[in-house]
Amino acid sequence: MTDHYATLTPVGETPMSNDDLFGEITEQEALAAVKANGKVLKHVPWGQLKLTVPAMAEVCLAAVKQDGWALRYVPKKLRTASPTEFGAICLEAVRQDGRTLQYVPENHKTAEVCLEAVKNDDEAFEYVPENLKTKEICLDTAWLYSYYDLDDVPYYYKTAELCLEAVEQNGMALKHVPLDLRTMELCLEAVKSDGLALAYVPKALRKEVRAALKSGE
Repeated sequence: MTDHYATLTPVGETPMSNDDLFGEITEQEALAAVKANGKVLKHVPWGQLKLTVPAMAEVCLAAVKQDGWALRYVPKKLRTASPTEFGAICLEAVRQDGRTLQYVPENHKTAEVCLEAVKNDDEAFEYVPENLKTKEICLDTAWLYSYYDLDDVPYYYKTAELCLEAVEQNGMALKHVPLDLRTMELCLEAVKSDGLALAYVPKALRKEVRAALKSGE
């Protein structure tokens, strides 16, 4: 088999067309190529191959399994002709790298896809639509322990338990805890985690928090 995926365009030269890059290629060769390097999907000569939609989906799925970022190169024909198969490809892509959620079209950002994305990478939360920031995502994924992201948690999901876990991981998360949840216990844990969090302790509790720290509570 020709090493298609190793072919590169030299700097300064006119980029080759997909047909030039691959030459004559069979479906099985294209499949083998994307399994070796998912981003090669960008150069698959779909016009030459004339694959059925299911066969095209098989190649694309293999590509994103190898490299989730290959999602960017799934052809428009597949995206529109087979929403179900494209949805499965999107799901696999975010399982490989959650940040690829940014390339998932809005109509394919389901609760399942978004949950899998943030489980894989907390940074994916940035691309979760507001209406899909579910309790499951907020409570069961790693991003909630970052004080930056705690600010993005919908108010109605900021429970005492959630906020306590957040400040135990990063005391500065106290900055984003609702005032009515800044209890003595929570504030003390926050300051134990990071002394700078004292700035966000309600004034009425600061003296008590300092005393508790000195006594070693």
